Amino acid sequence: MPIEMNDTARTAALEFARALASSYRAQLGERLIGAYLIGSLAHGGFSHRYSDIDMALVTEHGFDTATLATLRSLAAERDAALRPAPPTRDEIRLYLKGAPFANWMENADRFAAMDVLTPSDHKAFIRTLLYPARLVYSWTTGRMGSNDEAVAFTCEHPPPGVNTDILTKALAYRRAAADPDALFPARTVLPDQVKCCTQFISQSG
Repeated sequence: MPIEMNDTARTAALEFARALASSYRAQLGERLIGAYLIGSLAHGGFSHRYSDIDMALVTEHGFDTATLATLRSLAAERDAALRPAPPTRDEIRLYLKGAPFANWMENADRFAAMDVLTPSDHKAFIRTLLYPARLVYSWTTGRMGSNDEAVAFTCEHPPPGVNTDILTKALAYRRAAADPDALFPARTVLPDQVKCCTQFISQSG
């Protein structure tokens, strides 16, 4: 189902980009050398939930402030008319309990069994510790927020048994861009976090 939703959203996004490029061409005429798709829409991996529609405009002399304002207005008009329908809460939850949750459980099991945290795993380890907050926030609100928003929300609305103390500690390390070696003993909480998040999904979904 998520793959089908991504394909449908990608088709709608491509139609949006083509229509917007035509509007830009009509507005700018020969000043516009080319309009190009960039990012996930151009290179693959487009997600109906998380991806943006990124375009690059190539001109000979650039734009002044007034022209940029006009282009933004054209994009806003097209956005209102052509934006793909936002996913429903059920669609969001179906996505969240699929591959993202499975990947997190795999990483949680891997880190829980490790004896040494290598530098190449620092970023993934912090992400794994923070994931329960990301899950709870998006599952409950249907939105994607920052780590700060997700941790604050989860601390205010903690599912039964979820360790919020480790969430705040992991967030502090991420904010400070600090090596998480001192936080590595916290890997022992990951199996319990998996159990609590699995129960949270089961009971609320």
